[in-house]
Amino acid sequence: NTGGFNNIYIATGDIDQQYTFSNGIYRSEDGGQTWLTINGNLFNNQPGNHYIGKVLVYPSDSTTMFVATSMGIYKCTNRQSVTPSWTKVYPQSGFEYFTNIEFEPNNYDVLYSSGIDIIKSSSGGTSWASIATTGSGFDLTNTPSANQFINLSPAEYVARITIAISSDNKYLYA
Repeated sequence: NTGGFNNIYIATGDIDQQYTFSNGIYRSEDGGQTWLTINGNLFNNQPGNHYIGKVLVYPSDSTTMFVATSMGIYKCTNRQSVTPSWTKVYPQSGFEYFTNIEFEPNNYDVLYSSGIDIIKSSSGGTSWASIATTGSGFDLTNTPSANQFINLSPAEYVARITIAISSDNKYLYA
């Protein structure tokens, strides 16, 4: 029972496993009875194996959704289409690993995403900036990436940050 919600979105793969790659995003319009792949141009046919950490559906807009992936943050503005189109909104070039994305409660123009960094958008996901800086008290500026420590043991680096936002918007937990 989907509680009256007939449109369901899921991402495949396991963001916490190295070898369980994503097969993309699927949508069900009948409460999970049947599924349709809605990858469209997601990842723009980038070579390699990718992960999808979270699908975030815009609650007050029936066309928009975001995904946090191992390639960055993607936005879709036609999610009900048979072939939705995706735009990479962060980073503009290259890739960055993200596992989580959240709206600020009661203000859907403000989003936060995390993975090996914490970023924020105050423009509905159009532009993003890191908030894990010296002034924030959560400085990751000189933290090495996981790629620098692949063969070292014990490895000490940021591999995954997850976030939650208090319902009164006073706290961002990392």
